[in-house]
Amino acid sequence: MQFIDKNQTLYITNRKILLNSIYNKQYSPYFFTIFANKKSKTNIMDKIKHKFISVTYKLYIDNEGKENLEEETPEGKPLQFYSGFGMVLNAFEQKLLNSEGGSNYDISLTPAEGYGEYIPERVVKLSRDVFMDENGKFDSKHIYLDTIIPLQNEDGNHFLGQVKNIGDTHLTIDLNHPLAGKTLHFIGKVLENREANEEEIQNLLNKLNSHHCGNCGGNCGEHECGGNCGGCH
Repeated sequence: MQFIDKNQTLYITNRKILLNSIYNKQYSPYFFTIFANKKSKTNIMDKIKHKFISVTYKLYIDNEGKENLEEETPEGKPLQFYSGFGMVLNAFEQKLLNSEGGSNYDISLTPAEGYGEYIPERVVKLSRDVFMDENGKFDSKHIYLDTIIPLQNEDGNHFLGQVKNIGDTHLTIDLNHPLAGKTLHFIGKVLENREANEEEIQNLLNKLNSHHCGNCGGNCGEHECGGNCGGCH
């Protein structure tokens, strides 16, 4: 994990990114969110009725008037999540909350509902020295054009940036979400939508607290929130 001086960093405090979406796009859609608030069993079970929702999806992004497929759930690996935990974008969750299993859906999210507008000021220059390996050489194995890298400032805030340019002395890093400024168009099918039971929620909380995983605390690297998850952080 690299560090950025906080004076150089325009840290996006409300960024909603599942960390492993950057490393394994096949399994982890960008629209997932970091699980930010680990709540107690009492608070959750007493006040909120959580649902278990399983869906397939294809995500389309407009590109100069033409929609292009950005990503989709792999065959046999639906997106599974529990409502009320910030596992997916809130607007996406709310639009699916009252859906029925077996139904199809077609959802569009504005930039405000997704990852916000693109902000040019969040493109920063960082010293090449920040990205040296243990041998004092530039870490070209992990740092290359267009890759998205984990970063951390001196206050311990974690965030992600995309490498836009590698110069002789500095790198240009874009701290905007890759889908900032984009309308997100999801088309898919609801496989299951039911009320989660108390045992499921408690198991979820136990995994989150023990593994610090982004969504559901199982085996990081997958995006199935019933047993596996995406995004250790």
